[in-house]
Amino acid sequence: MVLSCPQCQSPFKPGALSCSSCGASFSRPASPESDAPVCAIHPELQGLRACSRCGSFACAQCLRAAPSGAVLCVQCHERVPSGLLPWDRRAELGTLKAYWQTCLGMLMRPMATLDNARPSGAISDSLLFMVFSVVSGTLSTGLLTVVVMAIFPSVSLDPSVNAGSSRDVLAGISVLMLVGVPLFTLLIQVVNACQDHLLLKFAGTKQPLAVTIRAHALSQAPYIAGVIPFIGSYSAPVWAIGLRVVTYRKLHGVSWGSAAVGALAVPALWCCLFGGGYLAAIFAVGFMANHH
Repeated sequence: MVLSCPQCQSPFKPGALSCSSCGASFSRPASPESDAPVCAIHPELQGLRACSRCGSFACAQCLRAAPSGAVLCVQCHERVPSGLLPWDRRAELGTLKAYWQTCLGMLMRPMATLDNARPSGAISDSLLFMVFSVVSGTLSTGLLTVVVMAIFPSVSLDPSVNAGSSRDVLAGISVLMLVGVPLFTLLIQVVNACQDHLLLKFAGTKQPLAVTIRAHALSQAPYIAGVIPFIGSYSAPVWAIGLRVVTYRKLHGVSWGSAAVGALAVPALWCCLFGGGYLAAIFAVGFMANHH
């Protein structure tokens, strides 16, 4: 983020104490008669800009730039290691705690959380976050389905099937629900991230595919709601798509419109294809019924 000199409007980066063009000092004393905001740390000085994270005004001495480009006050800049999300600090926090804290930040305060996020990251780290999210989103529903089918096999299976065959069918369904569904979901997420990246490239982003995969992975934080059987697994994808607009906007640095196209175009296309196919099938069945 580049700021403008109050005197000559020349750009300068947070941390500069004077203008390189006109030489004006950015450390201006606060005046009781003025309505100008004052620095939260140095109340005797005027505040130049509000911190993107806490909202407090900071003077030239207290302004800092985050790796994402956000303007922070010195306290927020020092509070969390620069550019690191909890997920990036797994060695320090532990994997489960880092995952939980990252999800909590993405769900409760996504803008502030991403202000501190570096855009780049190892693809393997992003895929691991996806794995945790996919498992969170499908495991409890899959387990409950398997348990219900095991307790009430007559409800889900043909009563005429013998006990041995029923066990084989239940075993197959269990593998499908607990292994096949998560793997298929993970594959779909990776493919969707690659498709989104092509759209973001057309929108003008210069960031590599690793950034899109990282943003896509972080947007799956709502899948942690999948621990609530059935309800969570259906609501999480909708929440994740909306959050994806935010992650693309922040990590790619594109406009809100470009971020929305990158996040929503592929789901909209699939909805049209599946919805159109469904309607076509209904009309085809109705047409055949009327002509026989």
